[in-house]
Amino acid sequence: MIKQRIKIRRTPTEFILINEKIKLLGKKDLNYFLRCEIRKLTKKYYDDPESITRADGNNKINKVHYVDEGDYNVLVEISWKMKKPVSAIIDDFFISPLLLPDKV
Repeated sequence: MIKQRIKIRRTPTEFILINEKIKLLGKKDLNYFLRCEIRKLTKKYYDDPESITRADGNNKINKVHYVDEGDYNVLVEISWKMKKPVSAIIDDFFISPLLLPDKV
């Protein structure tokens, strides 16, 4: 199966916080968390596309994660409908909520 790259850009401190919260959620790492959450999003998108598509400063680093091509294609379609890049979709749906204090 072909994998597609998704870049996530956050500070090293934010990645530490994200990883700590992911562990508290019972997931083993960011890759596993993203795969699970993207699959949930994909399923929800197939069930009701419209329910999905309504929806700085510090030194940032890039980390690359791989997702299945089918899931990536759904992310591309969502990003096209929302007029945002795939990276913004990942950030909006998965990464930013991890940085909020009430997620866990």
